[in-house]
Amino acid sequence: QGADLLARTVAGIAAGTAVARPQEGEPTLAPKTTIDDGRIDWTRPAGEVLARIRGVTPEPGAHTSVDDVRLKVHRAAELHETAPLEPGRVAAVDGRVAVGTASHPVELIQVQPAGKSPMPAADWWRGVTMKDVTAP
Repeated sequence: QGADLLARTVAGIAAGTAVARPQEGEPTLAPKTTIDDGRIDWTRPAGEVLARIRGVTPEPGAHTSVDDVRLKVHRAAELHETAPLEPGRVAAVDGRVAVGTASHPVELIQVQPAGKSPMPAADWWRGVTMKDVTAP
């Protein structure tokens, strides 16, 4: 339905038959995003977590903390075939870095520890000294 409307509108503009109409209602401005908007809430379902990550990337950026170190999450994906993890629990699963959510785990693909450059999550995980961690 939206695609048909767009096609008809573009055709009408091209043919010079489109009629302009004022927008209904008052426009509203979206609030500016802040660093707090990027904080990942692992107690939410995986779909919401991933939508948050996409919604705040690249700025202000999605972030969490592991061992009291801020970790920016640049890319992540759903892991449907993996056993559930407690929300916020970080674990290596089949060579991937997984974090538990309210539904099913999310795979961290690219992360950026504080003060470092972005890197593959698996490389970051190899450098984590304490492997029993939970992201708040």
